[in-house]
Amino acid sequence: MMIDKHDFCMSLLEPIENWLNMNKGMVEILAGKDAANMVGYDQRNPHHCYNLMEHSLRTVQGINNRRNFVSTSLELLQTAAFYHDIGKPIVAKEQDGRLRFYNHSKKSAELAYDILCQQGYDEKEIRLITFFIAHHDDFIPYVLPWENYDKNNPHLIEITQSSIFKHITEGDFSKEKSVWNDLLLLYESDASAQADKTVINGKVINTKEHKLSICAEVKRVLSQIE
Repeated sequence: MMIDKHDFCMSLLEPIENWLNMNKGMVEILAGKDAANMVGYDQRNPHHCYNLMEHSLRTVQGINNRRNFVSTSLELLQTAAFYHDIGKPIVAKEQDGRLRFYNHSKKSAELAYDILCQQGYDEKEIRLITFFIAHHDDFIPYVLPWENYDKNNPHLIEITQSSIFKHITEGDFSKEKSVWNDLLLLYESDASAQADKTVINGKVINTKEHKLSICAEVKRVLSQIE
């Protein structure tokens, strides 16, 4: 029988080794087949240095380490952290000798929805958790205002009040800054559980420090928006 909401949330407050020491069969019993697929899953991506389950649990750990900064329910943000990449094994595509996970955020939210229903979360809670999951990578295309970047690249967005305001008013939870701040905490915890340096063809193309700098700047700008 799948673990219920209360016991699951309590388990996410315990040392991550409790989950890491479980085999696929045990995880499947507690959280379903898709969660079990995270166990030992090699992400084979230069942004990552941990298998999928460990990365997810370290993201949960990052939330726990900043629990005093969470404005919505800690349990809901922890749950989102655990499931935020659950769709990766399904969408994974081999490209250039590594795995890419296009649209994994959306797929992860879809998979999590069914699991959360079985675990006993209510519709309001599920709506928030799946929002966090579906949008946890929203700020990857953002660049710092003082950075040199290709301004003709339509996929890159400079961090400004207007760009952040436009983003938070286009989707769910429009202008609910507490929700967006918690989403940024998930983004920060996710980045903190990645490789220190992203190296492709012997060249460093990104770093954990840079990702966290983007998060900090988005937070700063978000705090200035009325």
